[in-house]
Amino acid sequence: MTRSSPTLSRRSIDILLDGTHADIGGRSRRTRGKNLLLIAASYSYSELLDEKGFGDATALEIRDWLLGHGLTLKADARDINSRKTG
Repeated sequence: MTRSSPTLSRRSIDILLDGTHADIGGRSRRTRGKNLLLIAASYSYSELLDEKGFGDATALEIRDWLLGHGLTLKADARDINSRKTG
């Protein structure tokens, strides 16, 4: 039995297409849509939470979507810094 990759909600897609890292995917929304995996993977978990309209549920949705495609969120600088000082 083949498992399908999780899908993203329209809300998550819209926020990623217009979010802080959207320009990594290109200039137009159409080009960004084709590069949505790249855009999503450029975020850390805390950066997702900093986006307007994102909470834990949405951030987890994106994390799981990336994992379904063999990708992860980038390392969170806040976590890295706390490990260095802790």
